[in-house]
Order: sequence, then structure tokens, then C-alpha cells
Amino acid sequence: MAYEFSIILHHENGNNTWNSYGYEFLANMPVIDFGLKDEYNKTNWEVIGSSSEETANENGKASNILDKDFSTYWHSRWSSNAAQPPHFLTIDMKQLLPAKGFTLTQRSGQRKVKDIELLISNDNISWESLGNHQLKDYAGQQVVRLTSGKIFRYFKILINSAHDGLQYAALAEAGVFNE
Repeated sequence: MAYEFSIILHHENGNNTWNSYGYEFLANMPVIDFGLKDEYNKTNWEVIGSSSEETANENGKASNILDKDFSTYWHSRWSSNAAQPPHFLTIDMKQLLPAKGFTLTQRSGQRKVKDIELLISNDNISWESLGNHQLKDYAGQQVVRLTSGKIFRYFKILINSAHDGLQYAALAEAGVFNE
């Protein structure tokens, strides 16, 4: 069973930064998965497609997955005409970049993503699947390593299920790294 803990940093200016991390017990010892990777700068990246987003009753817009803020998140539409899986998010990195993996940050709270497929493209037309992956049921950054390095401009996260078994999904951040 996976667990999570949070660290809240209280800054002199009165702001707080909240990060969550997952851990499991192995041989009765906690093993902490900080999962932190040195991601590419996402300042110019753009979400160019999504299956849905919840903006009527919360700030669940798709662009939140690129804002470098773990407290904001994308959420599939739930307030009216609730979206059904699979959900997707398509990101344009604005240039070809070499990559060895992805970082995906689960939000704190409900609707954590479980089963995903990652796809890449150089033209946003032809897509190559990088396979199916399963994210853990805890908040914080998780790493999906590629079996071999790839170079691409676009990537798509196809979300097939959430850990709570419901049709909804939410994700706080997405990134790419090359170590």
C-alpha cells in the first residue's frame, strides 16, 4: 500500500509552499519516493488540446499542468455533461527536445490518475505510443522513464482510469526531462 506525506514551507513573506511525496514500507522501513527530476523549462510550452476541463465550478483548466504550481491542477469536466475516459492532454513544447522520461505530478486530494498511455509526435499528426504506464495513488511527482531516449516536440497523455474508479481525473503537473 502506498502512503503520502506533505511538507509545508512557511516563507518570510507569509506565503506557503506545499509539496506531497509518496512512500511505501519495505521490510518495515519507509522508502520515500521524492521522484524529483530536472525538467525542461516549460515557460513557452502550451496545452494545445484536451478532452475536457472543469472551469465552471473550479479552476481545473488544462493549462494548469504547465504552471509549475503543484497546488493547481487540470480536472476533467464534471459540473455538466461529465466527461468519460479516456481523457487526454496534448502539449506543444515549441521545439524538438531529446528526452529520457516524463514527470507527472498527482494532485493532492481526489481523482488521482491511474492508467495512462504516453504518445509523442514531431508534427501533431502522426503519433508514436510509448506504452501504457500506471501511476501510484499518492500526491507528488512521479517519474516515467523511457526505455531509450526519444526526440519529439509534442506529447499526449491519454488517461484511461483514476485510482478511485470513477470517470473523473485530475493531474497537477506534467514535464519532460533528459537528465
